Amino acid sequence: MSRLDFLDTGRGIAILGVIAVHANQNFSTGFAYFDFFLKLGQYGVQLFFVISAYTMMHTLQNRIGNENRYIINFWIRRISRIAIPFWAAIVVYQAFNYLNVNYYAALNNNPIEIILSILLMQGFWPSSLSSMVPGGGSIATEVIFYFIFPVIFFARASISATAIIGVICLAVQPLIAKPLYEYLFSSLGSNFTPNQTKDFFYHYIFNQLPVFFGGIFLYQIRIWKDFRKISAIDLISIAIFSFAFLIISTKLAALCLASVLVLITLIKLQFIPKVLLWLGTHSYSMYIFHFAVLNIILLVAKSPLQQLGFFGFLIAYAGTLSFTSLLSAYTQPTLEAYGSRVGRYIIETRDRKLPVNNSISS
Repeated sequence: MSRLDFLDTGRGIAILGVIAVHANQNFSTGFAYFDFFLKLGQYGVQLFFVISAYTMMHTLQNRIGNENRYIINFWIRRISRIAIPFWAAIVVYQAFNYLNVNYYAALNNNPIEIILSILLMQGFWPSSLSSMVPGGGSIATEVIFYFIFPVIFFARASISATAIIGVICLAVQPLIAKPLYEYLFSSLGSNFTPNQTKDFFYHYIFNQLPVFFGGIFLYQIRIWKDFRKISAIDLISIAIFSFAFLIISTKLAALCLASVLVLITLIKLQFIPKVLLWLGTHSYSMYIFHFAVLNIILLVAKSPLQQLGFFGFLIAYAGTLSFTSLLSAYTQPTLEAYGSRVGRYIIETRDRKLPVNNSISS
């Protein structure tokens, strides 16, 4: 087992939960407690964020000393891989909108919101958050974090410095970001519904940003390998960050901790099912396209499956998972891999045009 297999396994668990909650939203099991349990799958998004932060720490650490301008190259690689499948998803869900499929589709064809989504910047305004691609707000949060991450990465050698940055990030949401947005909504006469505003303030980057620190702290602690080598100052710094996180957002702090505990458990496991690894490596394609599969199931068999209750949910979930897996078996090696190739091509072309610099810089 590869020493990083636990990351893909975590992604596999996360995508199973995300698909489960969306299937359950349309097909209740008929058992309130079981439906409640399935709704916990929505928090797979926070597990994705923690895993992403850990992965980025590992990736950039390995790039230092091996290539010039590693920060810019990091942005190019990440965005190229994310963008190509996302653009394809915009086309798919616009097609559903054109066909008047009202389950999971683009909410409109507003040119400004389409442009924001193409630029992966839809996460800065409520009406554009997930207007082009269902679940697109979480992808926007991830992409925006890419541009914040280098500031945190430069403090990687010090857990206490990372914790200070984390506390600053925690303070931005209640003290600056949310009041500023509320002022903008008021001054611009925005007519967002309370649910739109609540959904935006939950999903946008300034609220979700502290969750990423769970993966960063886990990486920093693991590179020491011996917990006893971590200083008292570092432990106090993490404690202060955790306490502040609990005060500002108890729910997200709990989800962050739960995600870290999941990863620690996976690290300790000696055996991981290969199916979870496979799901993890295909999880991005599965995330953005499982809504399309759900659309088909809802169009074809919504009423019969809903009448079956628990068994209807099982059929809908198994069908969504199976057909999404088949679809991602195509989209992952084509769209995602194509995006990766585009990123490599941009980096190689840029490096050929730039003068050779023997020093490693960002």
